[in-house]
Amino acid sequence: MKQTIFLSIFLFAFFQLIICQNSRTIGKCQFFYEKEAPRQSLLINGMSVYHNGDFKVKSLNGKNTFYTCTGTVWVIFHTKKAAETSKFLGGDVQTCSDY
Repeated sequence: MKQTIFLSIFLFAFFQLIICQNSRTIGKCQFFYEKEAPRQSLLINGMSVYHNGDFKVKSLNGKNTFYTCTGTVWVIFHTKKAAETSKFLGGDVQTCSDY
């Protein structure tokens, strides 16, 4: 019985350690990555964008703005309008609201 409890605690701690190694917290937002965390950042249209690939404005379509991206992209929305009107195409995009 003691061995089973010890093994359970050990496995839980081990998997928590693996998960924590591949995450980063920015403010109240937590992001995850597999290979490499984003190294470049932009502040654009009420949002912070962190990326390690290409990030470009593709088109403005009425009320929406479309962005193309490659690689890992983290987006923190600072306004509700930015969250509602920004759309992302491609890449591994993770978003978080900070408003």
